[in-house]
Amino acid sequence: MPQSNGFRCSVTPSNRNRRDFLGQIAASAALGALTPALLQTAKAASDENLPPVRAITRGPRFHWCAYYDKLQFSPDDRFVLANEVDFEGRSPRPDDVIRVGMVDLADGDKWIELGSTRAWNWQQGCMLQWVPGSNREVMWNDREGDRFIARICNMDTAHAGGRQMYLIDLCGLSLG
Repeated sequence: MPQSNGFRCSVTPSNRNRRDFLGQIAASAALGALTPALLQTAKAASDENLPPVRAITRGPRFHWCAYYDKLQFSPDDRFVLANEVDFEGRSPRPDDVIRVGMVDLADGDKWIELGSTRAWNWQQGCMLQWVPGSNREVMWNDREGDRFIARICNMDTAHAGGRQMYLIDLCGLSLG
């Protein structure tokens, strides 16, 4: 059973689950009910209301942030976590290693390598994320031999943790 880390968190239960929500959207889209509303909203949006967009990494290597529910930006919005590889367009092999790092938005988008991992895939990466409530610690999954572990890096020193993690929730609890 997960242990509390001292943060106070409250969860409001919902009567809807993700599968029902996505099913309703798919049904609406299939009937064409959603399309006119989206087009009208898109036409009404002006460029003035949109946030600026720019590339923050450069080749020759390939970079990506993984998975939608991870905390990729540091709490002060200075750093963005990312994965880095020398290839794309193929499935990962057991011996492929990716670099784990962050981009310093306040220092010319400088790449800062934090470590590496052998436990990753294209969709989820290595579950790289900021530890909730911390502006100094990041976590990612790795593999040592045939054992999966989590690494927690305090910007200077990474160390092996216990079991692998899917995410650390906003309360700071590990969800394996």
